[in-house]
Amino acid sequence: MVETKKKSFINIIIYLVIWLIGSLIFNYLIAYIYSKNTSFTLNEILNGNLDSNLELLTVSTKVLMYTNFIVYLLMFIGLIINDFKYLSIDLLNFKNKLAKNIIYLVFGGAILYLFSYLINLGLSKLGVSMSNNQISIENMLILGSKVITFFSVIIFAPLVEELIYRKSIYSLSNNKVVYYIVSILAFSLPHMLSTTYDLKTFILGLIPYLFSGFILSLIYDHTKNIYVSTLAHIINNLIAFIIIII
Repeated sequence: MVETKKKSFINIIIYLVIWLIGSLIFNYLIAYIYSKNTSFTLNEILNGNLDSNLELLTVSTKVLMYTNFIVYLLMFIGLIINDFKYLSIDLLNFKNKLAKNIIYLVFGGAILYLFSYLINLGLSKLGVSMSNNQISIENMLILGSKVITFFSVIIFAPLVEELIYRKSIYSLSNNKVVYYIVSILAFSLPHMLSTTYDLKTFILGLIPYLFSGFILSLIYDHTKNIYVSTLAHIINNLIAFIIIII
């Protein structure tokens, strides 16, 4: 138990350091490289009005895409190295309780995608725009590389987020209510950080992420297996990925 809590704490440190510091460093470096190879200045790439210039939007999107890829790759590697023992044990447990895990995976994944879709559909009817996170992903698929975005969104992000928002928070929480609240909010809020709408729109736009966070937290709570929630997360992202590119 003590070792698990220690590993979980280290997981969070790895995540925060790479996310907060790595994102700034790599975003600046990649933008700087593009500023030397395009007609745009560093400031334009980082802070320019993207709505008025498709070429600038394309460059800024690629900077964000490569930054996300590198940051998630580093977090992915760091978390796997730190939690390799746990991941190996969970893989055996996944196989040993395969039937139960498949049931939670199939039904949990189906509920996750279906209700997320219905919530987003309802919000669109109310005129609530997509979060900047969702817009950025769509831009990366349209203006950037589908392969790089696939690895970032479908492979790296789900495992990283499940190890942090589910496994690590669960291990460090002594109370189920605390686990659900912290897990759901920790998962949802980062997806809305770059969204600068009025408070009402922000809260409404947060709903799909709150729901997804709840379902994934529920899956992990009932299975205690990182592979079940991660695969459900992957399937949800993969379906959305396919819908965007077709």
